[in-house]
Amino acid sequence: MGANRHGCVLTKPGAGGFSLLELVVVMGVAAILLGAGVPALRDYLMDLRMRAAVNALHADLAYARSRAVFTGINVVACPRSAPTATECASLPEWHGGWIVFDDQNGDRERQASEPIGRQVTPFDHLVIESAAARRRLRFLPTGTAPGSNATIRFCDTRGNPDARALALSNTGRLRRMTSSAPTAINCN
Repeated sequence: MGANRHGCVLTKPGAGGFSLLELVVVMGVAAILLGAGVPALRDYLMDLRMRAAVNALHADLAYARSRAVFTGINVVACPRSAPTATECASLPEWHGGWIVFDDQNGDRERQASEPIGRQVTPFDHLVIESAAARRRLRFLPTGTAPGSNATIRFCDTRGNPDARALALSNTGRLRRMTSSAPTAINCN
């Protein structure tokens, strides 16, 4: 190759671009790499969704407990009856979102005059459930959560091996559980 009289480098005709064989080989390698990476990315994104839901409910229950202690009144956390509703659901299904409110009259039902401290919108692609007996989690001014211990399960399409849970004791202590814990989490 040489330069023309203006100093520009001359190239051979047809020297630019890729041959069809090179393009097919590169596309084949890219397809193999994508095929291996997509399932791992899917699991990673599902795990992020699960962690976000667990962290959100954990933070809101900790808020409810501290608010009850700080204000000296009962505070209730419950699943929402609808995605934008401000009242508690009759079912123990938390994946539709939840609310945390000051229970000023102690009936564990939200009245229009009772302020909402937190409200969370639905979590898609997750099933979040508590036992039927613990649809509403009430915190007293002492920081305790009377009633039986509550376990809230977080499940997705991967099933039991990747499930998580929050366990709330009567003392108001909240702890996180995974399926690798001694007590397995059942998503069925």
